[in-house]
Amino acid sequence: MTKTRYRVAPHNRLIIEHIDDITGMVTFQKIVEGTFSSGETGDLSYRVKEHLDKGGAREIRFSGKWGLTKEHELKFTVSGKDDGVLKSELCLAGEIIDAGEHALVFSMTTRRVDGGSSAYLLKVNGFWQADAGNRITFQVQKEYGPGDAFTFEGAWEINKDHQIQYSYERAALRTKAKKTHTIVFRGHWDIKDKKRISYYLGGSTESVFDFKTSIGILRENYVKYDLGIWLKGRTRGIKRSVILYGTWNVKKGSGLSFDIAYADREICSISFDAFARLTGDDTVRFSLSRERDKELGLELELSHDLLKGDVSAFLKFLKQGPETGIYVGVGGKW
Repeated sequence: MTKTRYRVAPHNRLIIEHIDDITGMVTFQKIVEGTFSSGETGDLSYRVKEHLDKGGAREIRFSGKWGLTKEHELKFTVSGKDDGVLKSELCLAGEIIDAGEHALVFSMTTRRVDGGSSAYLLKVNGFWQADAGNRITFQVQKEYGPGDAFTFEGAWEINKDHQIQYSYERAALRTKAKKTHTIVFRGHWDIKDKKRISYYLGGSTESVFDFKTSIGILRENYVKYDLGIWLKGRTRGIKRSVILYGTWNVKKGSGLSFDIAYADREICSISFDAFARLTGDDTVRFSLSRERDKELGLELELSHDLLKGDVSAFLKFLKQGPETGIYVGVGGKW
């Protein structure tokens, strides 16, 4: 009796082997031309380009678990639960080129029968999150059962456009020269809780990095949060400062906002409710919240010439209001 084992040959071609159950020897081996893909089920499949049997071209589907190699390439561990299939690890050569709000996109190449090579994309559906150590993780979305999660074992940073980016080095196979690869996560920041700052990918409510931080520092043109990224094998975290530059804006009926310019000058706002009071010389102190009963423990003091929006009307109303101050925000007094 024989069992089937799968491996990946150079240029991302699938190897099919038959293994004798008793001797453990390979009795059959064939390199099959085709392409890898991942569908709605969240598992891995291989679309065969040649005839394996009388049925013609077909798709081989694998059940198992996704992971990430040390070189930041994808791997898929075949479970071996199917009858006649041995547990094996399929390592796919390529590069992560995009982090979408609902997917990871992996670029691969394969060799054609004529000797040339072709490039194609493997898209794995899922969502991005941060773990308890503020590391980047990807959760594969599967049709049945819990999805597979793997962690990027490196420290991320913030680029000039206020976006999160993750970089890693990898040596080229032929020259061994190291090359830096960078993944940019396109999204926007938000502040909803004490000692936590969030980064949303696109408009997704699932792909969100919720980072544990210290209490934020708010100034006239920036917001700053300090945090640690706890990496595997290190006893101390790597310090990161999230500094977001922008302008403060007060508008009637919508409260206080901090407007941030992202890539291509796209402006996104972090909106707050706030209790405002005059502290002298037209200086206003804001105690920030996201709702009246959800204080953030954040305070900001600004002079009137640093505020944008409906400043004159706001100061006039504040001076005429009660001595203790007024509440600004959706449904507030101003």
